[in-house]
Amino acid sequence: MSDRADEFGDAGEDAPPPRRRRWLRMLLWLIAVVAIAAGIAWLSRERIADRVITGQLEKYDLPATYRIQSISPGRQVITDLVIGDPRRPDLTIERLEVELSPRWKILAPAVSLRVIRPRLYGSYRQGKLSFGSLDRVLFAPSTGPFRLPDWGLALDDGRALIESDYGRIGVKAAGSGKLRDGFSGILAASAPDLAGMGCTVGGASLFGRISVTGERPRFDGPLRLGTLACPDQRIQARNASLAVDARFDQNLAGGDGAWRLATGALRADDVRLAAGSGEGRGVWRQGVLTADYDLAAQQLAYADSLRLRTLSASGRVRGRGGLARFEVEGDAAAQGVAVTRGFDAALEGLERSAQDTLAAPLLAQLRTAMRRELGNASFSGDYTVRREDGRLTMVVPRAALRGASG
Repeated sequence: MSDRADEFGDAGEDAPPPRRRRWLRMLLWLIAVVAIAAGIAWLSRERIADRVITGQLEKYDLPATYRIQSISPGRQVITDLVIGDPRRPDLTIERLEVELSPRWKILAPAVSLRVIRPRLYGSYRQGKLSFGSLDRVLFAPSTGPFRLPDWGLALDDGRALIESDYGRIGVKAAGSGKLRDGFSGILAASAPDLAGMGCTVGGASLFGRISVTGERPRFDGPLRLGTLACPDQRIQARNASLAVDARFDQNLAGGDGAWRLATGALRADDVRLAAGSGEGRGVWRQGVLTADYDLAAQQLAYADSLRLRTLSASGRVRGRGGLARFEVEGDAAAQGVAVTRGFDAALEGLERSAQDTLAAPLLAQLRTAMRRELGNASFSGDYTVRREDGRLTMVVPRAALRGASG
């Protein structure tokens, strides 16, 4: 008896006390509840995600339809996204992939988006750019300075169409990388035919590389015009190209860059030139512009009176207040300066009208001297052009004309 009693006594000492057993049962019950809740949440993940997405769209008052293809803790895939009227949408996206990955230094997860074949539709009417229902998000009042989102972005075959008062403009973009540092891609735009303000433009296009370094976006590429015609102003141009390398500040309120210009034949009223070129650099910040320029023209003519083989000008531009006030200063030089038949004919007419007066022989001598000296002359001078308080003034502190004989 004593041995059996000892045996039962030992067994009683190893068994957990009633209080510990209660805590163990409660822990197992809690684990089971969490597991069941997690299972229900997983099975209902698409419905939960749908509520979240719907809530965000309602927050911005965006009418939209979409399909949820897959949902997991770190990746969501949405297809057939349509924002706006389905019959005339403002934005469509064939496939949108969102990836969230933890970042240990900050609480917010890293966000990466892959946007496949988005199509954006907008308009530019009476000086106002609009993208329909998206205006509520794109042009909402800002509470602080602009800053690019801290996201990764892969944009695959993005396109936009803008209907304007001047014609249709097509845009294409693609690229990948972190939006604040490392994004790289291309941006292109095309407008085959534009018309407005009495002018027509044919074959307008823009193509360049876009990138972001240190939160500063950059565009590097040319704007080209096939033809420009303004009949009322008697303006015509062909094969014009403006190459721009521009870097914008973080808040997009300013920037700096360089430009390079090349044109084919150009006519403006009575001024004609065979070709033109130029280059320069500039900075625009806080409404203040500072820039330098270097321009050149070949085979320039004014009406039937004056012809220049080459004309060059270089200097600086300073402006402020949206260019309501500006100053242009520089120096100009011309080679191969020659008076033409029209100018000589005008002097000849003055000579005939002054016949039998003392002015007639003087005008005759002037005609002879100008034909001799202004057949291949050169010119140089300085100038300053100012606009202030709505008035435009020009000052020429120095000008020199050297005849063919020196």
